[in-house]
Amino acid sequence: MKRVFWVIVAIFTAIAVHAGFMLTVPAYSLDRTISRLSSNAGANAFFILPQDEQVKLLPAYPRQSVVGICAFDVSQSDVDLQANLPDGMWTLTIYSNRGDVIYSVNNTQAGTNSFTVALSKAPDLLEMLQQATEKEPIDADTGWTVSSPAARGLAVLWFPVAEAAARRGVRNVSIGRLEDSHLAPE
Repeated sequence: MKRVFWVIVAIFTAIAVHAGFMLTVPAYSLDRTISRLSSNAGANAFFILPQDEQVKLLPAYPRQSVVGICAFDVSQSDVDLQANLPDGMWTLTIYSNRGDVIYSVNNTQAGTNSFTVALSKAPDLLEMLQQATEKEPIDADTGWTVSSPAARGLAVLWFPVAEAAARRGVRNVSIGRLEDSHLAPE
């Protein structure tokens, strides 16, 4: 009987350790990757991801795609993502530092290639209660607004390319047209 008890304890311990590992390690790994990738460009700066880094970070995306990223930080102030994108298909996905999708939009949903997304830190419970009693000014809505549950995250802009040979040309055009598209603190 003692043996059965210890086998059951060992099984439940293994399940608990495995669950804890699966819940914490991926989020920690993504947060480290975001910090490493944005170390040269800094927080709230947009840059085109090198192809080898793109394959490591986003293995499901086609290798010949052009991917631009920005590690944002809304802990000190709100951040505006201003984009003036080229014609064609594109997708913007905003992730929290844990890898949760906060917001996603593509060219068809947006209906435009020029837009602004205002990123801010989501209010906590006390702030939500205070805001519930205040009236929102009518002119406060300037476009799309995204409230991030985490102070840090990653904005990923994806341009699919049909042929690998065309990637270089699209990347060069995209870089020139995306230098004006950046995340800048308010």
